[in-house]
Amino acid sequence: MKNKENAQRDFIEMIEKSWTFDRMTETEKADCIRLLTDRTCRALKGTYSQRWDVMNAIYSGFLAGLGYFRNPVTWREEKPEEIPFSA
Repeated sequence: MKNKENAQRDFIEMIEKSWTFDRMTETEKADCIRLLTDRTCRALKGTYSQRWDVMNAIYSGFLAGLGYFRNPVTWREEKPEEIPFSA
């Protein structure tokens, strides 16, 4: 059983290794981490899983604001036309 107090830290450690986080600018990364730490203090309640879900919803909203969901496969790729697609 995971300690609910570690959900925020665990989530941030996970996204810092993610493909999407890697493609953010340094300013966006800092804004994202600040959002997931400073701004979530009062929102995180409940079990580890419930806290994880809140963090995931916030991160998804942040990605949406960056335009990720318009085309997630080629988001911020330098040469998206070279990415092979399978039908």
